[in-house]
Amino acid sequence: MRLLVFLMLFFEFSGIQAQTTNELKVEFSISEFDEQFKLEVLRFYVTNVQLFQNNASVFHESESYHLIDIVEEGNSFTITYPEHFQFDNIQFDLGVDSLTNVSGVYSGDLNPTKGMYWTWQSGYINFKIEGKHPESNGRNNDVQFHLGGYLPGQLTLQALSFNCPQSADLKIQFDINSFLESMDLSTEHTIMSPGEKAVKLSHQIAAYFKLYE
Repeated sequence: MRLLVFLMLFFEFSGIQAQTTNELKVEFSISEFDEQFKLEVLRFYVTNVQLFQNNASVFHESESYHLIDIVEEGNSFTITYPEHFQFDNIQFDLGVDSLTNVSGVYSGDLNPTKGMYWTWQSGYINFKIEGKHPESNGRNNDVQFHLGGYLPGQLTLQALSFNCPQSADLKIQFDINSFLESMDLSTEHTIMSPGEKAVKLSHQIAAYFKLYE
């Protein structure tokens, strides 16, 4: 009898658990851009994902590390949150925080085999874009921006925030065309290490992420 009651309670509880979560898909894309630019790589980290209601955090994703790859597969992730939670805003970091850079967390999307890690001294690449453009004076017309850095004076991590209707999945677009137009590729075509230039460009790039309908 006790076993029967236990099993009934177990399945009832399991059923409740199965009905108490919702999902929010966050998908990234890029705008149309100048056909002269041959995009080869566009990857970036989205971390520290939080949901807010009236400027108060109501949900903080655990193990919140997502490598977004626009060119190849992997341009979205899904958040699972308690059903009763209400929210109107999503916030996340573009990049990997300082503590993670020095903590030796190298699994999942943080695995160095993903091609987004320099060394323990320089840490993770937060944002990487590579391609070719005829205006670039780089070797073979290369355009290569590997933006990272976590030490004082080199911090490239950027915090982003978007209004987020609870009833809809979220689509965020990187305005790559405006990014390219803002650059003088004849003189600015390569950044491959932390530093002042990487910090400045990271600030610019953060402004090119917009909600997309």
